[in-house]
Amino acid sequence: MALRQRNDTISNSNKVLIQLFKNPNDVYFELITSLESELESDTQKFATDSWFPGYSWSIAKCPKCGTHIGWSYHALAGTIDSATSHVTTFFGLILDKIMHEDEVNNLIAMPKTYAS
Repeated sequence: MALRQRNDTISNSNKVLIQLFKNPNDVYFELITSLESELESDTQKFATDSWFPGYSWSIAKCPKCGTHIGWSYHALAGTIDSATSHVTTFFGLILDKIMHEDEVNNLIAMPKTYAS
């Protein structure tokens, strides 16, 4: 269960749900959830200490640099009522680790330098 939740505007999307969670080490994370992501998920899944009952979790990382960006969540067999939820997999993205579209558009790309 989230300790707190709020709606905010992110990348021109109104009412994005942002939830605050605390892990067993007393570290707080603000997450947004997404059904799709290009992150790489670890193969090891954990059912303990899941912030979303009925789902196991695994670390989700940036495919280019390997930075921990969030978690992927996977429905546990027999725990999700298919009549109420068809979501079998989703991502929890750490708000402080993702860039908003307006930030990306303001990045300055430096040309690659080639040694001869």
